[in-house]
Amino acid sequence: KKKKKKKKKKKYIYKTNLQELGLQPKPVINPEMKLKKIHWDPIPPTTIGQTIWKEIDDGSIKYNAKHFELNFQVRSRKPMTSVKSVNGKTEKETTERKEFVPTKRSQQVQIGFKGLGITKIEDIRAVLLSMDEKQLDQEKLMKLMDIIPSQEEQTEAEKQVTANGGDSSSFGVAEQLFYSLSDFYDLEKRLKMWLFKMQ
Repeated sequence: KKKKKKKKKKKYIYKTNLQELGLQPKPVINPEMKLKKIHWDPIPPTTIGQTIWKEIDDGSIKYNAKHFELNFQVRSRKPMTSVKSVNGKTEKETTERKEFVPTKRSQQVQIGFKGLGITKIEDIRAVLLSMDEKQLDQEKLMKLMDIIPSQEEQTEAEKQVTANGGDSSSFGVAEQLFYSLSDFYDLEKRLKMWLFKMQ
């Protein structure tokens, strides 16, 4: 209880100091999605006048709020079920898989996926998030760029899997890959920038 009182008292002092020092409180921004926490140390109002922050006008800064939120959102882990090999045969081999990707495109994705040397679809997501150049070198990145989903394919994958209760394990390889990468904003542009960095 004492700790809570101290926190409330501290906030009150900060508000009072802002008014006394002639500083305007920052506008409250309510994001549409849950964002990652950024660990930073607040600057006491009494020392703001000695820093650049006093002159910065937040209202003059223009940025794409939706783009910012998409890049810093807390992403839920995609539920995936890997297909394991048992006695030379794949598990659930006789199970009919749901498909919505056209046959030609699906074949292209499956061939490209095998060429990456990555066994699990969810591992591609992890490699992209960590930008692991040991797992995905320049040659493999170029191969991946041929099979990543377009914005329309991302939307369709999200729609189909959501209609299936959020379970993507009953879908084909191309469908699972598209769903795994469905929440990456401007994926193609980001991969092109990564490729440029490698070069």
